[in-house]
Amino acid sequence: MARAIEESVLDFILVKNTRNGQNGGFKMTLVDRELTTLEKDIIVCSACTGILREPVLIGNNFKCKSCLEPDEDGRASELRFDLTDKLKINCPFMKEGCVWKGSIANIIDHKRHCQFFLKRFPNCPEMDTECSFKQYGCEVVKQRKYMDKHEQDFQNKHLKLVVEHIKNTDDTLAKLSSELGRLKIEMNSKFKQAEKDMKYTFGGIIFELPGIKDKMKTNQSYKTMEFYVGLYKFQGTIYPNYNNDKNLGIFIQIVRGKFDEDIIWPFSGKISITLLNKVNEDNSISKNFITEGESAFKKFFHESTAIGINKFATHDTISKNEYSGGDSIKIKILIQFDAH
Repeated sequence: MARAIEESVLDFILVKNTRNGQNGGFKMTLVDRELTTLEKDIIVCSACTGILREPVLIGNNFKCKSCLEPDEDGRASELRFDLTDKLKINCPFMKEGCVWKGSIANIIDHKRHCQFFLKRFPNCPEMDTECSFKQYGCEVVKQRKYMDKHEQDFQNKHLKLVVEHIKNTDDTLAKLSSELGRLKIEMNSKFKQAEKDMKYTFGGIIFELPGIKDKMKTNQSYKTMEFYVGLYKFQGTIYPNYNNDKNLGIFIQIVRGKFDEDIIWPFSGKISITLLNKVNEDNSISKNFITEGESAFKKFFHESTAIGINKFATHDTISKNEYSGGDSIKIKILIQFDAH
């Protein structure tokens, strides 16, 4: 299997001689230029057309040693020069994105580290690989073909690393479990203390309803975004033309939240709803009400139930530019309640 993988790697680097089926010269491209005609006559194999590998001279032609025909072997003169150190080439994976440039002699070493080569030949025996016990502390990096021997030779060391890792993991888990328990007790204590110490909670939203002129002609309702005040979750509902009565209606309700099982019921508090005056905020229209005893603020509520004011402001009022300038109105909802 390893031999087949290595042959596939060589096939990618070397030109295949179609006449004898052997791997011939290098199929590399020179850095930043093409070969000149003179260079081709000197450094290109006349048989496989790759860059000469182990060059020999047969008559007036240069060939790779592996490209010789059987009857040429006795007449070939092996040359004493090696082109692999002199020619600067690109990585065979240049088109895939590798920017390495170097000599042919260094391409074999480069392929052990080339990420693009590794993707193409993930099981190449010459590729550097990490020890499978790295997660336990072994930092050895070797060629894949030597890694099995390393793991066999160091079985005892690896076993000790695994045992130490398990021990450290158990110690860490014990410490985390203890710390988690302490934090849980601390958070519960702080939560209960906060309930006792906090006299009231205060918060809300400002909601802008665009296209108010057209919306005043319909009997549709519009929901505000959901929002939390303290641990309670609220939502407002705006009726630009409540029951076609030419009045603005505004309602508020509690909706289901993620803290419902941990907070005090029924909810009671003060709700303030304001139609903002865009010219002079002092002339804004505000109305307040208390929620004590209202069904919308009990724990087991119907989410369609809400309380509010169905005649908050007439169409004549909100049609004034100071309230609906820019074809929108702004409504502020503030909520204040006792935390008990």
